[in-house]
Amino acid sequence: MDTITSSPQIIPPAPTQEAIAARVARDASRKYGDTIAEETLAGWASTAVAELWGDSVKVTTFLPVLALRMVSNQAESLQGPVGGAES
Repeated sequence: MDTITSSPQIIPPAPTQEAIAARVARDASRKYGDTIAEETLAGWASTAVAELWGDSVKVTTFLPVLALRMVSNQAESLQGPVGGAES
């Protein structure tokens, strides 16, 4: 009879609020860093993640995407859409 051996599955720790905010700030900086100060983007990212985190977050998988969308909305309200068609 064959026995199946398995190694213990290592589950990485859940990302912290600070780690997610840093990721969102990096992503926003790549997209808007040429026109908006990194400190501003980092502040927006921190605020967006804090707002979403306070909504009884159980799963953090999509939190960076939602937070980046919030930051993008703020950035685009200042400068218009990135890569958008000119009117």
